[in-house]
Amino acid sequence: MPPIRNVEEDLKEAFRFVQVHLVLLGAWPSFTKPPWYSKILRWCKIFVVLFLQFSIVVPAALYMILKEKSGQRKVSLMAPIVFSLGQAAKYLTMLYRMNDFGKTLSAIREDWLNATEEDQHTLRANARIGYKVALLVAISMAGSGLFYRVILPISKGTIVLPNNATMRLLPCQVYFIFFDVQVSPYFEMVFTLQVFTGVVNYATQTGTVGVFSILCLHICSLLRILIGKLVELTKQSDFSEKVLHEKIVDIVEYQTKIKRFISNVELITQYLCFYEIVDDTCITCILGYCTIVSTNLAATSNTLRWYRLPTKRARSLVLVIIMSNYPIKLTAAKLIDVSLATFTDIMKTSMGYLNILREVT
Repeated sequence: MPPIRNVEEDLKEAFRFVQVHLVLLGAWPSFTKPPWYSKILRWCKIFVVLFLQFSIVVPAALYMILKEKSGQRKVSLMAPIVFSLGQAAKYLTMLYRMNDFGKTLSAIREDWLNATEEDQHTLRANARIGYKVALLVAISMAGSGLFYRVILPISKGTIVLPNNATMRLLPCQVYFIFFDVQVSPYFEMVFTLQVFTGVVNYATQTGTVGVFSILCLHICSLLRILIGKLVELTKQSDFSEKVLHEKIVDIVEYQTKIKRFISNVELITQYLCFYEIVDDTCITCILGYCTIVSTNLAATSNTLRWYRLPTKRARSLVLVIIMSNYPIKLTAAKLIDVSLATFTDIMKTSMGYLNILREVT
């Protein structure tokens, strides 16, 4: 069995990245009785996080209902609202299941402490994968968030409207009843507030994905260890009744332990997965709606009864028709079109890959 000190260091390394984000949000479980000031600080963090998340939802909903008149624009404005609501739901779930998460982390620690050197290697390898997954998510969220919430609004600068009024862009369009958001210093205050809201939402997303990766990859490690026990059972040279009985009992107990651990993990992840699926589905539907509207524009321009117009006026529509034949498309890194066809292709490829894995494993 490896030294306890080395195991503790490996555990800290495995949990470090996720722990940083969840501690920032006040959602990391405490394994000792915290002092009174730590409890107050934690409740302050929870209040600030929820305030920031709903500081986007409520003003953006008011802007969508009271100010925006275009139906298509209203649909596109729903994306930041849905995203913030999804992150708030996942954050509240993590708070509600914090004690269960703490017990699960304690079980993981016990597995690491009681593992052999060979099993330690399996646990360490999968924990490293989980760390890289969480790091990749954090980098992508931070990069996209920095561009969307800071670089893009600042690069647009001040926009002059047809009525000669000026407007400065915010990351998310919002409406406040008691003041004009375009007037300084309210604009700077709301802009800063939305940037911090993005930090909180991206930290929530990274933290929950990190929790997924830690728990799921630990289950993979336990299953690999169980497979090793089964293989070892048939490879040993001593097939006496006593030895076989001890080995089989150990395998059954270990399998029961894995099932119990999976049941505890499901208590934590079931609603997180549900909110993630609903969140991603709604945002995908919003993007799909915008893409379909663009495609409908091309179909309408091609079937337009332009021949009923005077000849000179009909010629003016030629450029519009030509441009409509190249509908506006959303892309992923300028490489893949975000469309229904791409989605179905990905699903077919994923199912084919899954069938291959089933055949070779």
